[in-house]
Amino acid sequence: QSNGNGGKSYYDHHGNYQGRSQSNGNGGKSYYDRRGNYQGRSQSNGSGNESYYDRHGNYQGRSQSNGNGDKSYYDRRGNYRGRRDSK
Repeated sequence: QSNGNGGKSYYDHHGNYQGRSQSNGNGGKSYYDRRGNYQGRSQSNGSGNESYYDRHGNYQGRSQSNGNGDKSYYDRRGNYRGRRDSK
């Protein structure tokens, strides 16, 4: 559910609140668990690619758009982890 400031709230299939994301205005998002604890962030580079960091600021990996709506995912060592289809 969008909260109007670029953030989203997340719920499980029972309707239980799970946490939220919050846009920081520069292409990045911060993530919080259901108790409001900071969990980490993602940072977009403007071309559909995103880098992911944990709550300590450690790089965790990245996603890369392949131009047709699909995304490929890589871990922090650069190993390919899979992809998500846009369909």
